[in-house]
Amino acid sequence: MAKQMEFTDSYGNIYPASYWRLVQINIDIADKSALILFFGYKDDVARQSKKTHFSQKLYELYGDKVAEYFGVKVLDVSNPMKQAYRLAVDTLDTNDNMDSFFKTAIDV
Repeated sequence: MAKQMEFTDSYGNIYPASYWRLVQINIDIADKSALILFFGYKDDVARQSKKTHFSQKLYELYGDKVAEYFGVKVLDVSNPMKQAYRLAVDTLDTNDNMDSFFKTAIDV
């Protein structure tokens, strides 16, 4: 599973088919903290060719958010990777309108 979307970096470069893949999940249930990391590639061909990612998107969670997405009850019935992608789509964080970073992304 991955996300594909048009992405414009901070330099104004446009990536019409950027490919975002989950690369790391660190969950500490006892401390109620989690780190979720996605790497962004120019496109899927670049990722498959083992090119270096051009950007990354990091989510840090604490407290109740960790339990909501990665608590023991959730993990009993779901896949942590699936939950990480759901978290990324649900999180409103990118601009004044509080949109999801992956608002326009499609699942690939």
